[in-house]
Amino acid sequence: MLGSPQVTQGDHCRDSLKLDPFCHTQPKPQDHKGPRCHVFSKNLKSASEHHDELMEKISKEIKLGRIMGPFDQLPISNLHISPVGIVPKSDGGWRMITHLSYPSSQGINDFIDPDLCTVQYASFDGVVNMIANLGRGALIGRSGSDECEILMSTFSNLAGDLGVPLAHEKTSGPTTKLIFLGFEIDTLEMTIKIPEAKLEILKSLIENFLDREKVTLQEMQSLVGMLNFFSKAIRSSRAFIRRMYDAFSGVFKPHHHIRLSVGIKSDLRMWLVFLNHFNGVAYFPNTVWEDSSILQLFTDSAGSGHLGCGGYFSGSWFFLQWPKHWNNQEILRDRTFLELIPVVLAIEIWGPRLLHKKVQFHVDNLSLVSVINTQSSKSKRVMELVRHLVLRLMINNVIFRANHISSLDNKIADSISRKQWFRFKTLAPEASTRPDPLPVELVNMIYRFK
Repeated sequence: MLGSPQVTQGDHCRDSLKLDPFCHTQPKPQDHKGPRCHVFSKNLKSASEHHDELMEKISKEIKLGRIMGPFDQLPISNLHISPVGIVPKSDGGWRMITHLSYPSSQGINDFIDPDLCTVQYASFDGVVNMIANLGRGALIGRSGSDECEILMSTFSNLAGDLGVPLAHEKTSGPTTKLIFLGFEIDTLEMTIKIPEAKLEILKSLIENFLDREKVTLQEMQSLVGMLNFFSKAIRSSRAFIRRMYDAFSGVFKPHHHIRLSVGIKSDLRMWLVFLNHFNGVAYFPNTVWEDSSILQLFTDSAGSGHLGCGGYFSGSWFFLQWPKHWNNQEILRDRTFLELIPVVLAIEIWGPRLLHKKVQFHVDNLSLVSVINTQSSKSKRVMELVRHLVLRLMINNVIFRANHISSLDNKIADSISRKQWFRFKTLAPEASTRPDPLPVELVNMIYRFK
Protein backbone atom coordinates (compact mmCIF):
# COMPACT_ATOMS: atom_id res chain seq x y z
CA MET A 1 0.00 0.00 0.00
CA LEU A 2 2.94 2.32 0.59
CA GLY A 3 3.87 2.18 -3.06
CA SER A 4 0.42 3.12 -4.33
CA PRO A 5 -0.25 6.74 -5.34
CA GLN A 6 -3.25 8.67 -4.13
CA VAL A 7 -4.97 9.79 -7.35
CA THR A 8 -6.86 13.05 -7.62
CA GLN A 9 -9.55 13.93 -10.12
CA GLY A 10 -8.28 14.04 -13.68
CA ASP A 11 -5.10 12.03 -13.05
CA HIS A 12 -5.66 10.10 -16.28
CA CYS A 13 -5.61 13.16 -18.49
CA ARG A 14 -1.82 13.56 -18.46
CA ASP A 15 -1.62 10.04 -19.87
CA SER A 16 -4.23 10.62 -22.54
CA LEU A 17 -3.10 10.05 -26.10
CA LYS A 18 0.09 8.65 -24.67
CA LEU A 19 1.49 6.59 -27.49
CA ASP A 20 2.34 6.35 -31.14
CA PRO A 21 -0.01 5.37 -32.78
CA PHE A 22 -2.25 4.31 -29.86
CA CYS A 23 -4.69 6.31 -27.80
CA HIS A 24 -6.04 6.17 -24.26
CA THR A 25 -9.42 4.55 -23.76
CA GLN A 26 -10.89 7.28 -21.56
CA PRO A 27 -9.73 10.74 -22.66
CA LYS A 28 -11.35 13.83 -21.13
CA PRO A 29 -11.19 16.45 -23.88
CA GLN A 30 -12.78 19.11 -21.65
CA ASP A 31 -9.64 19.12 -19.47
CA HIS A 32 -7.38 19.96 -22.41
CA LYS A 33 -7.48 23.70 -23.18
CA GLY A 34 -5.09 23.69 -26.15
CA PRO A 35 -5.71 23.74 -29.90
CA ARG A 36 -7.63 20.81 -31.39
CA CYS A 37 -5.30 19.88 -34.22
CA HIS A 38 -3.36 16.87 -35.43
CA VAL A 39 0.23 16.72 -34.15
CA PHE A 40 2.69 14.07 -35.30
CA SER A 41 5.92 13.40 -33.41
CA LYS A 42 8.71 10.93 -33.98
CA ASN A 43 9.38 8.56 -31.11
CA LEU A 44 12.34 8.97 -28.80
CA LYS A 45 15.65 7.43 -29.83
CA SER A 46 15.31 4.69 -27.22
CA ALA A 47 12.15 3.40 -28.98
CA SER A 48 14.19 2.20 -31.95
CA GLU A 49 17.23 1.13 -29.92
CA HIS A 50 15.09 -1.09 -27.69
CA HIS A 51 12.22 -1.86 -30.04
CA ASP A 52 11.44 -5.35 -28.72
CA GLU A 53 11.37 -4.26 -25.09
CA LEU A 54 9.07 -1.33 -25.94
CA MET A 55 6.67 -3.51 -27.94
CA GLU A 56 6.46 -5.92 -25.01
CA LYS A 57 5.44 -3.03 -22.76
CA ILE A 58 2.88 -1.75 -25.26
CA SER A 59 1.38 -5.23 -25.70
CA LYS A 60 0.99 -5.53 -21.93
CA GLU A 61 -0.82 -2.18 -21.77
CA ILE A 62 -3.19 -3.24 -24.57
CA LYS A 63 -4.02 -6.52 -22.82
CA LEU A 64 -4.78 -4.64 -19.61
CA GLY A 65 -7.16 -2.38 -21.51
CA ARG A 66 -5.25 0.78 -20.69
CA ILE A 67 -4.58 1.76 -24.32
CA MET A 68 -6.06 1.01 -27.76
CA GLY A 69 -4.44 0.27 -31.10
CA PRO A 70 -2.59 -0.11 -33.33
CA PHE A 71 -4.45 1.82 -36.02
CA ASP A 72 -3.80 1.76 -39.76
CA GLN A 73 -5.48 5.15 -40.10
CA LEU A 74 -6.00 8.03 -37.70
CA PRO A 75 -9.00 7.16 -35.51
CA ILE A 76 -9.76 10.88 -35.14
CA SER A 77 -8.64 13.75 -37.33
CA ASN A 78 -7.13 15.84 -34.52
CA LEU A 79 -5.15 13.07 -32.83
CA HIS A 80 -2.14 14.45 -30.93
CA ILE A 81 0.70 11.92 -31.10
CA SER A 82 3.38 12.31 -28.40
CA PRO A 83 6.80 10.61 -28.54
CA VAL A 84 7.29 7.42 -26.56
CA GLY A 85 10.49 5.74 -25.42
CA ILE A 86 11.83 3.33 -22.87
CA VAL A 87 14.33 3.67 -20.03
CA PRO A 88 16.10 1.03 -17.91
CA LYS A 89 15.06 0.49 -14.30
CA SER A 90 17.44 -0.21 -11.44
CA ASP A 91 16.09 -3.76 -11.07
CA GLY A 92 17.06 -4.65 -14.66
CA GLY A 93 13.58 -4.10 -16.12
CA TRP A 94 12.27 -1.37 -18.40
CA ARG A 95 9.86 1.54 -18.02
CA MET A 96 7.88 3.00 -20.92
CA ILE A 97 7.80 6.79 -20.95
CA THR A 98 5.73 9.31 -22.89
CA HIS A 99 7.02 12.81 -23.64
CA LEU A 100 3.76 14.68 -23.08
CA SER A 101 5.58 18.02 -22.95
CA TYR A 102 6.72 17.73 -26.60
CA PRO A 103 6.83 19.82 -28.70
CA SER A 104 7.95 22.67 -26.45
CA SER A 105 5.04 24.95 -25.46
CA GLN A 106 2.67 22.80 -27.57
CA GLY A 107 2.66 19.51 -25.69
CA ILE A 108 -0.36 17.90 -24.01
CA ASN A 109 0.86 18.98 -20.57
CA ASP A 110 1.09 22.65 -21.57
CA PHE A 111 -2.68 22.90 -21.92
CA ILE A 112 -3.93 20.98 -18.88
CA ASP A 113 -4.49 22.61 -15.50
CA PRO A 114 -1.97 21.00 -13.09
CA ASP A 115 -4.66 20.96 -10.38
CA LEU A 116 -6.62 18.47 -12.47
CA CYS A 117 -3.68 16.18 -13.08
CA THR A 118 -1.88 15.73 -9.80
CA VAL A 119 -0.51 12.47 -8.47
CA GLN A 120 0.23 12.70 -4.75
CA TYR A 121 2.62 10.05 -3.45
CA ALA A 122 3.14 9.24 0.19
CA SER A 123 6.16 11.29 1.31
CA PHE A 124 9.17 9.40 2.59
CA ASP A 125 9.28 11.50 5.78
CA GLY A 126 5.60 10.80 6.33
CA VAL A 127 6.10 7.05 6.04
CA VAL A 128 9.14 7.07 8.35
CA ASN A 129 7.33 9.20 10.92
CA MET A 130 4.28 6.94 10.75
CA ILE A 131 6.36 3.82 11.36
CA ALA A 132 8.31 5.53 14.17
CA ASN A 133 5.06 6.48 15.87
CA LEU A 134 3.64 2.97 15.51
CA GLY A 135 6.78 1.48 17.04
CA ARG A 136 9.36 -1.19 16.39
CA GLY A 137 8.11 -4.12 14.31
CA ALA A 138 5.19 -2.20 12.77
CA LEU A 139 4.49 -1.16 9.21
CA ILE A 140 0.96 0.05 8.66
CA GLY A 141 -1.13 -2.15 10.95
CA ARG A 142 -0.19 -3.52 14.33
CA SER A 143 2.29 -6.39 14.12
CA GLY A 144 0.51 -9.74 14.07
CA SER A 145 -2.91 -8.40 13.08
CA ASP A 146 -4.85 -8.66 9.83
CA GLU A 147 -5.42 -4.91 9.52
CA CYS A 148 -2.89 -4.59 6.70
CA GLU A 149 -4.63 -7.29 4.66
CA ILE A 150 -8.00 -5.58 5.18
CA LEU A 151 -6.60 -2.19 4.17
CA MET A 152 -4.84 -3.64 1.14
CA SER A 153 -7.93 -5.52 -0.01
CA THR A 154 -10.18 -2.49 0.49
CA PHE A 155 -7.78 -0.21 -1.39
CA SER A 156 -7.35 -2.69 -4.26
CA ASN A 157 -11.13 -3.11 -4.64
CA LEU A 158 -11.65 0.66 -4.57
CA ALA A 159 -8.96 1.18 -7.20
CA GLY A 160 -10.64 -1.45 -9.38
CA ASP A 161 -14.04 0.20 -9.03
CA LEU A 162 -12.56 3.57 -10.01
CA GLY A 163 -10.62 2.11 -12.93
CA VAL A 164 -7.26 3.06 -11.43
CA PRO A 165 -4.56 0.57 -12.49
CA LEU A 166 -2.26 -0.80 -9.77
CA ALA A 167 1.12 -2.44 -10.25
CA HIS A 168 0.54 -5.48 -8.06
CA GLU A 169 4.14 -6.61 -8.46
CA LYS A 170 5.15 -3.44 -6.60
CA THR A 171 2.60 -3.83 -3.81
CA SER A 172 3.87 -5.45 -0.63
CA GLY A 173 2.62 -6.05 2.86
CA PRO A 174 2.11 -6.64 5.64
CA THR A 175 5.79 -6.99 6.44
CA THR A 176 8.53 -5.56 8.64
CA LYS A 177 10.97 -5.12 5.75
CA LEU A 178 9.95 -3.27 2.61
CA ILE A 179 11.52 -1.58 -0.40
CA PHE A 180 9.96 1.88 -0.67
CA LEU A 181 11.11 4.60 -3.07
CA GLY A 182 14.37 2.69 -3.55
CA PHE A 183 15.16 2.33 0.17
CA GLU A 184 14.91 -0.80 2.29
CA ILE A 185 12.92 0.07 5.41
CA ASP A 186 13.35 -2.35 8.30
CA THR A 187 10.94 -1.75 11.16
CA LEU A 188 12.53 -4.36 13.43
CA GLU A 189 15.94 -2.69 13.27
CA MET A 190 14.33 0.74 12.66
CA THR A 191 16.74 1.40 9.84
CA ILE A 192 16.77 2.80 6.31
CA LYS A 193 19.21 1.08 3.97
CA ILE A 194 20.53 2.74 0.83
CA PRO A 195 21.62 0.38 -1.98
CA GLU A 196 25.41 0.03 -2.13
CA ALA A 197 25.39 0.46 -5.92
CA LYS A 198 23.79 3.90 -5.56
CA LEU A 199 26.39 4.88 -2.96
CA GLU A 200 29.18 4.07 -5.39
CA ILE A 201 27.48 5.89 -8.27
CA LEU A 202 27.05 9.03 -6.18
CA LYS A 203 30.66 8.97 -4.98
CA SER A 204 31.86 8.56 -8.56
CA LEU A 205 29.66 11.46 -9.72
CA ILE A 206 30.97 13.76 -6.98
CA GLU A 207 34.60 12.87 -7.71
CA ASN A 208 33.97 13.61 -11.38
CA PHE A 209 32.48 17.02 -10.57
CA LEU A 210 35.38 17.93 -8.29
CA ASP A 211 37.77 17.48 -11.23
CA ARG A 212 35.82 19.87 -13.48
CA GLU A 213 35.22 23.59 -13.76
CA LYS A 214 31.89 23.40 -15.62
CA VAL A 215 29.11 20.86 -16.11
CA THR A 216 25.95 20.83 -18.22
CA LEU A 217 22.53 21.53 -16.75
CA GLN A 218 21.58 17.91 -17.43
CA GLU A 219 24.62 16.66 -15.49
CA MET A 220 23.89 18.99 -12.58
CA GLN A 221 20.26 17.89 -12.46
CA SER A 222 21.36 14.25 -12.43
CA LEU A 223 23.67 14.86 -9.45
CA VAL A 224 21.07 16.90 -7.57
CA GLY A 225 18.53 14.14 -8.17
CA MET A 226 20.84 11.60 -6.53
CA LEU A 227 21.62 13.92 -3.62
CA ASN A 228 17.89 14.46 -3.13
CA PHE A 229 17.44 10.70 -3.03
CA PHE A 230 20.06 10.34 -0.29
CA SER A 231 18.73 13.29 1.69
CA LYS A 232 15.44 11.44 2.20
CA ALA A 233 17.34 9.08 4.51
CA ILE A 234 19.92 11.61 5.79
CA ARG A 235 17.68 14.53 6.76
CA SER A 236 20.42 16.74 8.17
CA SER A 237 22.05 16.93 4.71
CA ARG A 238 19.17 18.64 2.92
CA ALA A 239 20.32 22.24 3.16
CA PHE A 240 23.53 21.31 1.35
CA ILE A 241 21.75 20.78 -1.94
CA ARG A 242 20.30 24.30 -2.02
CA ARG A 243 23.44 25.91 -3.46
CA MET A 244 23.31 23.54 -6.45
CA TYR A 245 19.67 24.39 -7.08
CA ASP A 246 20.62 28.07 -7.07
CA ALA A 247 23.36 27.37 -9.63
CA PHE A 248 20.98 26.18 -12.35
CA SER A 249 18.33 28.82 -11.68
CA GLY A 250 17.69 30.58 -15.01
CA VAL A 251 19.40 27.85 -17.06
CA PHE A 252 16.90 26.04 -19.28
CA LYS A 253 18.68 24.09 -22.01
CA PRO A 254 20.08 20.67 -20.96
CA HIS A 255 23.33 21.26 -22.87
CA HIS A 256 24.03 24.69 -21.37
CA HIS A 257 26.96 24.83 -18.96
CA ILE A 258 27.09 25.81 -15.29
CA ARG A 259 30.26 26.91 -13.53
CA LEU A 260 31.08 24.97 -10.37
CA SER A 261 31.79 27.63 -7.76
CA VAL A 262 34.16 27.28 -4.82
CA GLY A 263 31.11 27.00 -2.55
CA ILE A 264 29.58 24.16 -4.55
CA LYS A 265 32.85 22.24 -4.57
CA SER A 266 33.23 22.73 -0.82
CA ASP A 267 29.73 21.31 -0.32
CA LEU A 268 30.57 18.34 -2.56
CA ARG A 269 33.77 17.63 -0.63
CA MET A 270 31.73 17.53 2.57
CA TRP A 271 29.36 15.02 0.94
CA LEU A 272 32.29 12.90 -0.20
CA VAL A 273 33.86 12.79 3.27
CA PHE A 274 30.53 11.64 4.69
CA LEU A 275 29.95 9.00 2.00
CA ASN A 276 33.44 7.56 2.48
CA HIS A 277 32.55 6.87 6.13
CA PHE A 278 28.91 5.88 5.58
CA ASN A 279 27.93 2.19 5.52
CA GLY A 280 24.62 2.78 3.78
CA VAL A 281 22.44 2.28 6.86
CA ALA A 282 20.63 5.20 8.53
CA TYR A 283 18.59 4.86 11.71
CA PHE A 284 15.18 6.35 12.26
CA PRO A 285 15.49 9.66 14.14
CA ASN A 286 13.68 9.98 17.44
CA THR A 287 10.08 11.12 17.13
CA VAL A 288 10.29 13.73 19.90
CA TRP A 289 12.29 16.96 19.85
CA GLU A 290 14.51 17.19 22.95
CA ASP A 291 15.06 20.64 24.39
CA SER A 292 18.67 21.60 25.12
CA SER A 293 17.59 22.98 28.50
CA ILE A 294 16.27 19.52 29.43
CA LEU A 295 19.41 17.89 28.04
CA GLN A 296 21.46 20.50 29.96
CA LEU A 297 23.35 21.41 26.78
CA PHE A 298 24.62 25.00 26.63
CA THR A 299 27.33 26.96 24.78
CA ASP A 300 28.60 30.53 24.88
CA SER A 301 31.41 32.78 23.62
CA ALA A 302 33.03 35.88 25.09
CA GLY A 303 34.20 38.74 22.90
CA SER A 304 37.46 39.65 24.64
CA GLY A 305 40.80 38.36 23.42
CA HIS A 306 41.91 37.12 26.85
CA LEU A 307 38.75 34.97 27.18
CA GLY A 308 37.26 32.25 24.95
CA CYS A 309 34.27 29.97 24.52
CA GLY A 310 32.79 27.10 26.45
CA GLY A 311 30.17 24.38 26.47
CA TYR A 312 28.34 22.34 29.09
CA PHE A 313 26.45 19.04 28.73
CA SER A 314 24.98 17.31 31.78
CA GLY A 315 28.08 17.63 33.94
CA SER A 316 30.65 17.52 31.14
CA TRP A 317 32.23 20.75 29.93
CA PHE A 318 34.99 22.26 27.79
CA PHE A 319 36.77 25.59 27.41
CA LEU A 320 38.69 26.98 24.42
CA GLN A 321 40.99 29.98 24.87
CA TRP A 322 41.02 32.43 21.96
CA PRO A 323 44.43 32.48 20.22
CA LYS A 324 46.70 35.46 20.89
CA HIS A 325 46.85 36.52 17.25
CA TRP A 326 43.10 37.34 17.41
CA ASN A 327 43.71 40.13 19.94
CA ASN A 328 42.48 43.52 18.68
CA GLN A 329 41.47 41.95 15.35
CA GLU A 330 38.18 42.18 13.43
CA ILE A 331 37.50 38.49 14.00
CA LEU A 332 36.65 39.16 17.66
CA ARG A 333 33.85 41.47 16.52
CA ASP A 334 32.23 38.71 14.43
CA ARG A 335 29.76 37.54 17.07
CA THR A 336 28.06 34.99 14.81
CA PHE A 337 31.37 33.30 14.07
CA LEU A 338 32.45 33.35 17.73
CA GLU A 339 29.14 31.93 18.96
CA LEU A 340 29.19 29.18 16.31
CA ILE A 341 32.59 27.86 17.44
CA PRO A 342 31.40 26.27 20.73
CA VAL A 343 28.33 24.82 19.00
CA VAL A 344 30.58 23.03 16.49
CA LEU A 345 32.91 21.90 19.28
CA ALA A 346 29.96 20.59 21.31
CA ILE A 347 28.68 18.46 18.41
CA GLU A 348 32.21 17.25 17.67
CA ILE A 349 32.83 16.24 21.30
CA TRP A 350 29.38 15.05 22.36
CA GLY A 351 27.82 14.02 19.04
CA PRO A 352 27.85 10.27 19.92
CA ARG A 353 25.81 11.07 23.04
CA LEU A 354 23.20 12.74 20.84
CA LEU A 355 22.93 9.81 18.40
CA HIS A 356 19.60 9.78 16.45
CA LYS A 357 18.19 12.65 18.52
CA LYS A 358 16.20 15.66 17.37
CA VAL A 359 17.62 18.58 19.36
CA GLN A 360 16.00 21.97 19.91
CA PHE A 361 19.05 24.10 20.74
CA HIS A 362 18.92 27.44 22.55
CA VAL A 363 21.27 30.22 21.39
CA ASP A 364 21.58 33.78 22.70
CA ASN A 365 22.55 35.19 19.28
CA LEU A 366 19.75 35.83 16.75
CA SER A 367 22.06 35.75 13.72
CA LEU A 368 23.39 32.36 14.74
CA VAL A 369 19.84 31.02 15.06
CA SER A 370 19.33 31.84 11.38
CA VAL A 371 22.67 30.31 10.35
CA ILE A 372 21.97 27.04 12.17
CA ASN A 373 18.43 26.71 10.86
CA THR A 374 19.28 27.54 7.23
CA GLN A 375 22.79 26.02 7.37
CA SER A 376 23.87 28.94 5.23
CA SER A 377 25.82 32.19 5.56
CA LYS A 378 27.50 34.74 3.30
CA SER A 379 30.59 34.61 5.53
CA LYS A 380 33.26 32.21 4.23
CA ARG A 381 34.65 31.41 7.67
CA VAL A 382 31.17 30.85 9.10
CA MET A 383 30.34 28.52 6.20
CA GLU A 384 33.51 26.51 6.81
CA LEU A 385 32.35 25.88 10.36
CA VAL A 386 28.78 25.19 9.21
CA ARG A 387 30.02 22.46 6.84
CA HIS A 388 31.90 20.83 9.68
CA LEU A 389 28.82 21.07 11.89
CA VAL A 390 26.55 19.51 9.26
CA LEU A 391 29.06 16.72 8.61
CA ARG A 392 29.06 15.75 12.30
CA LEU A 393 25.26 15.96 12.43
CA MET A 394 25.05 13.64 9.40
CA ILE A 395 27.51 11.16 10.89
CA ASN A 396 25.64 11.04 14.20
CA ASN A 397 22.18 11.19 12.58
CA VAL A 398 21.23 14.25 14.62
CA ILE A 399 18.52 16.67 13.51
CA PHE A 400 19.31 20.10 14.91
CA ARG A 401 17.37 23.35 15.06
CA ALA A 402 17.89 26.53 17.05
CA ASN A 403 15.82 29.16 18.79
CA HIS A 404 16.77 32.32 20.68
CA ILE A 405 17.11 32.76 24.42
CA SER A 406 18.27 35.66 26.54
CA SER A 407 21.88 35.69 27.76
CA LEU A 408 20.45 35.76 31.28
CA ASP A 409 19.21 32.19 30.74
CA ASN A 410 22.64 30.93 29.64
CA LYS A 411 24.56 31.48 32.86
CA ILE A 412 26.48 28.19 33.08
CA ALA A 413 28.07 28.44 29.62
CA ASP A 414 28.58 32.18 30.11
CA SER A 415 30.60 31.56 33.26
CA ILE A 416 32.84 29.06 31.41
CA SER A 417 33.52 31.39 28.45
CA ARG A 418 34.46 34.18 30.88
CA LYS A 419 36.68 31.89 33.01
CA GLN A 420 34.58 32.67 36.09
CA TRP A 421 35.37 29.33 37.70
CA PHE A 422 33.93 30.01 41.16
CA ARG A 423 30.65 31.17 39.61
CA PHE A 424 30.66 28.10 37.32
CA LYS A 425 31.07 25.69 40.23
CA THR A 426 28.31 27.46 42.11
CA LEU A 427 25.92 27.24 39.14
CA ALA A 428 26.88 23.64 38.26
CA PRO A 429 28.13 21.86 41.42
CA GLU A 430 27.70 18.47 39.68
CA ALA A 431 30.17 19.41 36.91
CA SER A 432 33.28 17.32 36.36
CA THR A 433 36.45 18.61 37.96
CA ARG A 434 38.28 18.47 34.63
CA PRO A 435 37.11 19.64 31.18
CA ASP A 436 36.67 17.21 28.31
CA PRO A 437 39.64 17.12 25.92
CA LEU A 438 39.36 19.30 22.85
CA PRO A 439 39.59 17.76 19.32
CA VAL A 440 43.06 18.83 18.14
CA GLU A 441 42.35 18.95 14.39
CA LEU A 442 39.23 21.05 14.82
CA VAL A 443 40.98 23.44 17.23
CA ASN A 444 43.84 23.86 14.75
CA MET A 445 41.32 24.65 12.02
CA ILE A 446 39.66 27.27 14.24
CA TYR A 447 42.98 28.86 15.15
CA ARG A 448 43.87 29.24 11.44
CA PHE A 449 41.00 31.69 10.91
CA LYS A 450 41.93 35.35 10.71
